[in-house]
Amino acid sequence: MKGAEEKAAGGESSPIERVRLKLVKTEEERALLDRFVREHHSYARSYKSAGEGIDWLAMLDGEVVAVVGIGDPIHPAPQGLLEHLGITKAQYGKNLMHFAYHWRFCVARRIPNLGSRVLRLMRQAAPGEWRRRYGKELKVLMTLVIAPKGGEVYRADNWEEVRRPGAKKLLFVYVLDRQWLRRLAGEAKAR
Repeated sequence: MKGAEEKAAGGESSPIERVRLKLVKTEEERALLDRFVREHHSYARSYKSAGEGIDWLAMLDGEVVAVVGIGDPIHPAPQGLLEHLGITKAQYGKNLMHFAYHWRFCVARRIPNLGSRVLRLMRQAAPGEWRRRYGKELKVLMTLVIAPKGGEVYRADNWEEVRRPGAKKLLFVYVLDRQWLRRLAGEAKAR
């Protein structure tokens, strides 16, 4: 039986289901990423960030339709994050390499649900690539959203908004391993 994503005529999948991530590995891919960000990102015109990073091109039928990337976590932890996660500053510092900052997200095509599809694919690919590259298990993703953006795409992908009264940027987290976080939070409460 054909899925809802498939067209009745011809059985082709919808564009959203054909989107795939391609890990940026070569200088040519890095140049493509840089050009895409310069042309389509609303406020950050460069792919470069401080520290290490992992980037992907979101491809649809051979065309780049979005880019996404993660890198070194925010340090020190943003206001409200530790409380939201139930951990201490010391625990965050000790486990820093289990956290990643989702620092780049840029979508160029208006395709329904493209943003949440790219985020989901990134969440699925990130732990394995993080482990391969850094030898650590990725447990938590975080991102900051700058106005006028409201973070709707993160909400649609079930990221949790961290309440930070008076903050100028919205902070979202996605916990990849809740069991690990519960253990860590339990240690914080036991102290």
